[in-house]
Amino acid sequence: MNDNTPGAPFLFLSGGGEMGELMRRYDWGHTSLGPPGRWPQSLRTTLGILLNSKFPMFLWWGPELICFYNDAYRPSLGNNGKHPYALGKPGEEVWPEIWSIIKPLIDSVLLNGEATWSEDQLIPIYRNGHLEDVYWTFSYSPVYDESVTPAGVLVICTETTEKVRNLQSLNESNEQLQFAIEAAELGTWDYDPATDKFTANDRLKEWFGLPPENELELPAALRAIAEKDRKRITEAIQTALEYSSGGNFQSEYTISNPITGKEIIVQAKGKARFDENRFAYRFNGTLQEVTEQVMARKQMEESEERFRTMSEGTDILIAVGDELGSATYFNKAWMNLTGKSMENLTAMKWMELLHPADRKDYVAVFLSKFEKKEPFKSEFRILTKDNEYKWLLATVTPRFRPDGAFAGYISSCIDITERKKAEETLRESALNEAQARKKIEESEKRFRYVADSAPVLIRMSGTDTLYHFFNKAWLHFTGRTMDQEMGTGWAEGVHPDDIERCHATYLASFENREELYMEYRLRRYDGMYRWISDHSTPRFTAEGVFEGYIGACMDIHDRVIAGNILKENEERLNIVLTASELGMWELNLKTGGTHYSDRYLEILGYEKGTVLEHAQLLKHLHPEDRPRRNEAFEQAYRTGHLQYESRLILNDQSIRWVAAKGKVFYNKDREPVKLLGTIQDITEEKRYRRELEEREQKFRLLADSMPQFVWTGDAAGNLTYFNQSVYNYSGLMREQIEKEGWLQIVHPDEREENVRSWMESVRTGKDFLFEHRFRRYDGSYRWQLSRAIAQRDANGTLQMWVGTSTDIEEQKVFTNELERQVLERTRELEQINRELEQMNTELKSFAYVSSHDLQEPLRKIQTFASRILERDFHNLSESGKDYFSRIQGAANRMQALIEDLLAFSRVNSTERKFEYIHLGPIVEDVKAEFKESIQEKHAVVESSNMCEAYVIPFQFRQLMQNLIGNALKFSVSDRLPHVIIKSEIGPGSQWPQEKLSPQKNYCHISISDNGIGFEPRFNRQIFEVFQRLHTREKYEGTGIGLAIVKKIVENHNGSISASGQLNKGATFDIFLPYDEVN
Repeated sequence: MNDNTPGAPFLFLSGGGEMGELMRRYDWGHTSLGPPGRWPQSLRTTLGILLNSKFPMFLWWGPELICFYNDAYRPSLGNNGKHPYALGKPGEEVWPEIWSIIKPLIDSVLLNGEATWSEDQLIPIYRNGHLEDVYWTFSYSPVYDESVTPAGVLVICTETTEKVRNLQSLNESNEQLQFAIEAAELGTWDYDPATDKFTANDRLKEWFGLPPENELELPAALRAIAEKDRKRITEAIQTALEYSSGGNFQSEYTISNPITGKEIIVQAKGKARFDENRFAYRFNGTLQEVTEQVMARKQMEESEERFRTMSEGTDILIAVGDELGSATYFNKAWMNLTGKSMENLTAMKWMELLHPADRKDYVAVFLSKFEKKEPFKSEFRILTKDNEYKWLLATVTPRFRPDGAFAGYISSCIDITERKKAEETLRESALNEAQARKKIEESEKRFRYVADSAPVLIRMSGTDTLYHFFNKAWLHFTGRTMDQEMGTGWAEGVHPDDIERCHATYLASFENREELYMEYRLRRYDGMYRWISDHSTPRFTAEGVFEGYIGACMDIHDRVIAGNILKENEERLNIVLTASELGMWELNLKTGGTHYSDRYLEILGYEKGTVLEHAQLLKHLHPEDRPRRNEAFEQAYRTGHLQYESRLILNDQSIRWVAAKGKVFYNKDREPVKLLGTIQDITEEKRYRRELEEREQKFRLLADSMPQFVWTGDAAGNLTYFNQSVYNYSGLMREQIEKEGWLQIVHPDEREENVRSWMESVRTGKDFLFEHRFRRYDGSYRWQLSRAIAQRDANGTLQMWVGTSTDIEEQKVFTNELERQVLERTRELEQINRELEQMNTELKSFAYVSSHDLQEPLRKIQTFASRILERDFHNLSESGKDYFSRIQGAANRMQALIEDLLAFSRVNSTERKFEYIHLGPIVEDVKAEFKESIQEKHAVVESSNMCEAYVIPFQFRQLMQNLIGNALKFSVSDRLPHVIIKSEIGPGSQWPQEKLSPQKNYCHISISDNGIGFEPRFNRQIFEVFQRLHTREKYEGTGIGLAIVKKIVENHNGSISASGQLNKGATFDIFLPYDEVN
């Protein structure tokens, strides 16, 4: 034996249990590795470690990645799997099902020489005869050869499938609990006996009419319990809180909502938990509304009681069977006849009393009709307590629950022994026909007697189709007499909408001598129409002669109404499905048969009514989502509830997200047989979530890159986010601000007002604006301007706050310096104002002197000059006359100048009393003052659309006098004067005037003439005092009139401008504020 022989005693292959033995016996010469004697030392060392380790290890070696593994790894390969086949084989050959997953990991380790680590990784493998989903925690490590080059990959791993599935089961269990609570529409509570406080979900609070607070007091809830139940429930709760009770609580009671007054019945189940001192520390549970169930149960109990009362009081043998065919009830007549107790008759025991010759036929008929849930009749002999057989005629009718489900049979039996004997006698001898007929008649009488004792409605017709017998139950139900019902009289009680159908059904069956079944509404004695089932059978004599029909009717009104309610509920479900755009689907897990709604097909991109196999629909699943879907179905088979989200690839290659929910239905062996579920297109919801996440990420990236402080808060005012600048500035860590609050960086002097202002904004939803100081990392404080704006949804509901804080330290320093300078300037202005007041006083004195002292000698000059001109003018020489005319003109001009100067000074000194008046009357008054001048020059002065404005009336009159007077004065001799005055109101943005505010409204007044005009370069100069563009010889005046106009406009906080062209006229535009008066 040499080193190349299989099984050679190499030390590195010694030990190792089963795998060591397999490696020693393996023919390695047929592999790319060759005999073990040629293997590199690094491989030998690694295998020596691997075989003697109790931890699961696996090794890939060489270019083909030859596989090695130890005994600890062996169980992971399962039974009927890859063991021992995997040993010595190339990796790709051993692991084809997961090679696409693990090969990149192996390549990365061999290429980079770095180990990997994966925890709870899903890697399916083939073992135990099929592909299994297996979870692993593993590390891939490089193994170097003698050239220090990675030549193999060592896998150290452990299977964590059970751990992962336990975690998944735990999560799914919690989710299923919540889903079950919602699906079952349960109310939940959790009570703390120590504090007498409890919490509840929204549904319970709604039932009890409780406020939305998180914690509530128990008495508040107890007050909603109906008075008749409150004491009992209170005592039951106290009992459950006692250790000796075991802590169990289960009760049924009525809630009366204190707000709506609505009453519902609930089933409460709870459990109290006790500490080591046997004191209850927690009491929680659920409430389920059972109003309909309780009412249905009460109705059932009442119906059952009525049935038992009726059945126990009749001689007819009445029995009831369940949906399995087992007899569950026999009335007293049965027990009196047979001498047997209820226990000895129920189930199938009563059949032991059947005559052996009749038993086989009865069972055959019963099984045939039972399978079809059809009514039937049967005649058989039964052993009585007197140990003799009596003939019975059994009428067996199926029973159905309100939801339409088969509930079993009810049978009524009458004794037909005498009839049978009569028939037998009749067959034995024709001579005894009369006696037999008599017995038959007696039997008929007994039948009628028995029929009258039956709780079901029975009637009989003859060969003429007319009914001639109705039992007492029928007459009692209808409240009519036999005579009224005879013939076709009974039809008067059938609902008009049903009578035609009933006649047609009856006559068709009568013609063919067939059994019939129909349902119709029959009027009860109280006038109410109630649904009944009518099962009628043709009657024949022993010789086969047709004698008419016998019918048995039962009140099925409650079942029909329940069925209608069920139908309405189905319609409501369809409405809900349509409104919520849900697609319905049904899968038969036994046959693979499927049913899909039109909306389901629409979501998958198919036309309505398209027929698809289940396999075709599965092809639309996105490959990456199939494991999730398969796992959801496996889980659903276990839990009964299906829920998952996945992507679908439509025929046009577009991808849509759907949310699937479903419920599993089981057979009696707890095997899943059917899945019923819905899908909903959630593509837009997914897109919205993705966009929201992207926007949030962009917002945070942008916020963290800004030098400003950026922060957000929730609707309640709690700050939830700060950008990185806040942490850089304050030197605080995120945990410090979360633990101790953001207020710690605000200066103590501003904290209280800061909180008050912030909470006021949170309360009102108005913008937050506040100046405060923030502490920097070095302990210094800097001024910040913080502003926050509420963010609202499409309905205007406040969702959150977004705020910024901007450093305004420099602005604050500048503002403080500016305030200091303004204060100094204010003192200087106050001094100047005092000096101006002194100057105004002196100006008033000058005005007084001008109006009295200066005008006095002027008036004397004018008086004496006038007298000379009147008396001695003819004695003067021509030169003297000229001199006196000049003296008089100079004096007049001097007086006009003084008067104009006084008027100019009074414009600012008089009191300003604004009035809101119409400007038209003032303009008309001024036109009247110039009437002679207008007539003399044949001038036209027109005004239109004069508006109302805030003005100082006498000053505005003076303004119009000056402007109209100038228009008449500076007219051209070769054309008639034409003056146009207009006004309008509009915003400042309407006119190209620099001094106007665009947002304010103004009264615009324009005065245009066709006079001498002026050159455009003088449009500002003409408003200056003593400015004249013409000689006084040509046009009289002092040059002060337009200066006065400008002063008046300025007194009104207005603006005036002039435009014109030489010899083409001039236009004056005046703008007076319309919205306010200063």
